[in-house]
Amino acid sequence: MIKFTRQSWVMVAVAMVLVGAAVVGIYSPQNRKLHDLRTQITAQKMSLESDSKRASVVPEMLRKVQEMKGRYKDFDQRLPRSKELGVFLQEITQIQSGSQLSEAHMETENPTSEELFNTMPIRMHFRGSYLALAEFLKNIDGMQRITRVQKLAILSPKDGDVLEIELLMNIYFTKT
Repeated sequence: MIKFTRQSWVMVAVAMVLVGAAVVGIYSPQNRKLHDLRTQITAQKMSLESDSKRASVVPEMLRKVQEMKGRYKDFDQRLPRSKELGVFLQEITQIQSGSQLSEAHMETENPTSEELFNTMPIRMHFRGSYLALAEFLKNIDGMQRITRVQKLAILSPKDGDVLEIELLMNIYFTKT
């Protein structure tokens, strides 16, 4: 058996104190820091998964936006103000006169008020060929301002190939 002397016991005690100081001074803080970093990593992974799930809807949203842009491409037309209404009616008259329709007669009816805009029905009577009518309708549709044909009646008289046309169209304008 080995005999321990006093100096041996002092050396063992010093070694134990150094090991204890290393554990308390170095290992414990490093272990605590490692635990904190692992906790942060876990929290970041969960946050990343959550963000990934939320971001996964972006392609679907982009597809829907493109679909809606296609569906509502004609909604870039604007509503005239009531003070621009005369110019708007002149545009319609110019389109009609440029489309080879004859004996034109246009009557504006009383405007009706909606929640955000007013609607003014316009009744038009004229004579002309089918191609002249098609050109007139195409030009009306191409206007920057919103118009909608509500009713179209085409009568073919027995005495020729000139059509009698009656058209009910709504134009829209803002309240201000």
